[in-house]
Amino acid sequence: MSKLGQIEKFRDGGNSANRKLNDVVYTVNYLMRRGQVETPFIAGGGAGGGVTIEWYKVIESPLYEDPTTYALEGGRAYYTMRPVTTELSAWASGTRYLKDAIVAYPTVDSPCYKALLGKASPDAENNTNKNPVTETTYWEKQDEIKVEYAMGNDGEGIDIRHFIPWFKIGAVVPVISRIIPEIGIRYYIWAALTYGGTDSYASLRWNQVEGRAMACYK
Repeated sequence: MSKLGQIEKFRDGGNSANRKLNDVVYTVNYLMRRGQVETPFIAGGGAGGGVTIEWYKVIESPLYEDPTTYALEGGRAYYTMRPVTTELSAWASGTRYLKDAIVAYPTVDSPCYKALLGKASPDAENNTNKNPVTETTYWEKQDEIKVEYAMGNDGEGIDIRHFIPWFKIGAVVPVISRIIPEIGIRYYIWAALTYGGTDSYASLRWNQVEGRAMACYK
């Protein structure tokens, strides 16, 4: 039986008529916790077709600039994601890279950078030991997929840092996407993240130092 067939049978004994996307999400979340869903698959999402689930690795996670205040000013209000099938090497000191080479820094689970100057450039610049983060003449940070909204809660002004849990760097998570007119493709972590409330009426917040949810009762 296919993954989808297993999920639908688990959910309602085999009656899969008029399946709603949130039913499938609920069930996949349950099976993921039990370790019963391990590979990407396509799940029916209603009369319009399906939802493609792809596995991505967390490269950058949400961040408070000051973790003691939970203030939204500064910090990072998104996840940076990379497909698990992407193969990159980490930047290595002592290596002279070709122009347009792509490396991750400081580890393979870190953001990636493209060499602007290198062995193939007209002036044959030597980029050996040029730090990709600080040496911006030699390296340029590359845009990757960003997840800025929790699934089902993507209205303006809703910060993803108000949802729990936060997934740590290196974690592999299921991701879906949809096309929004005049905006483009928007990506979501395919899990039911819990909303902790606004700054004025908050009940939960993620403690980024300890990596756990905490009650705040504001």
